[in-house]
Amino acid sequence: MCRPTVGAYDPRCGCCPLLDSVASRLVEYGPDDPTLATGRESLPTAYLVSLDVRTGIVVDVSPQDGDGAGSSFANEIHAVDEPLRPPAAPARAGR
Repeated sequence: MCRPTVGAYDPRCGCCPLLDSVASRLVEYGPDDPTLATGRESLPTAYLVSLDVRTGIVVDVSPQDGDGAGSSFANEIHAVDEPLRPPAAPARAGR
């Protein structure tokens, strides 16, 4: 369980933090952010965060309260330590 608290959570980018919260909005917009005046209860205060053991990459973030409860953000790791193979370009008609 992760709790992004004011003074402890320091997101790399406040406009698109991994854990949207009062703490992240204060960092990005300051205390005059209009969403803080009207909707602090709607922002999550706790998240379940899962990391891939091998890579340390976040694979799931699920808010536990606020308006985001019941939703989640997930990544699927397809391979580790393999060369990246971009998808083939589609064939063009008439060639």
